[in-house]
Amino acid sequence: MEYRIYKTNRSGTGSAMGISLANLRKPEETWDSWTIFLRLARQSGENENGDSKFDWVGGIKIKMEALDAAEFLLVLQGTKEMAGQAGKGLYHESANGIRIIKFGVGEQGNITLSISGFAKDRTPIPNIFIGISDAEATILANLLRYSIPYLSGWSHSN
Repeated sequence: MEYRIYKTNRSGTGSAMGISLANLRKPEETWDSWTIFLRLARQSGENENGDSKFDWVGGIKIKMEALDAAEFLLVLQGTKEMAGQAGKGLYHESANGIRIIKFGVGEQGNITLSISGFAKDRTPIPNIFIGISDAEATILANLLRYSIPYLSGWSHSN
């Protein structure tokens, strides 16, 4: 399952965020391998019902670990203003390129998330930004707290 946050607007420049906890255990393995997938997508027009739709296929997908979840929680709990070291965000490098995750307190005191970076050929990836309401932040914090025992291998299912 995936928890999603949608932020639409009439100009079509809105965005959406999805977060899910997944077990990547392979059939030949005897242990669980949990991870969080964080996805961001841009608003991409309307569907046949006139509702906003989002480009999940062309969006950004990041695999998060326990320390990433803890950094997000520090922001959500008010301990830090920005996830990562010295306010620079979280750095992720994979076969798909480099991603910089900025998760923190915005200028107006609300929580914001933006992801930018470079593709593996060093082509810049356009920034995707989303604001997170207090209620959404509460749900997100509870989901992250729940996920940490799984990500760290301390859940009862291992």
